[in-house]
Amino acid sequence: MLPGMDKTAGYMNIVNRTGQTKLLLAITMPGVRAIEIHETVDVNGMVRMRRIEQLQVPAGGEVRLEPGGKHLMLFGVEVVPEQVPATLQWQDGEETLVVFSRLSN
Repeated sequence: MLPGMDKTAGYMNIVNRTGQTKLLLAITMPGVRAIEIHETVDVNGMVRMRRIEQLQVPAGGEVRLEPGGKHLMLFGVEVVPEQVPATLQWQDGEETLVVFSRLSN
């Protein structure tokens, strides 16, 4: 995070090993007020971020959350520890625990 800022981005690969498409509805993380799924789009030559309400992960497929594409925006971040757990909440009611690691410069 930049000094004085309380937001940052998050990146990961999501792999769906099931035979059904999965819809990611929300992500929660301790010490973070809100997490939104965004995608980077070109609008008339201007790069913009657009919020995505849900993220579709195809059956047997993968979605990459990465710079310049789909990614997470974390708002109201209190601290950025070396590792922090996050819970992915799926449309079918399932929850998946993942651990994010801080990237150092």
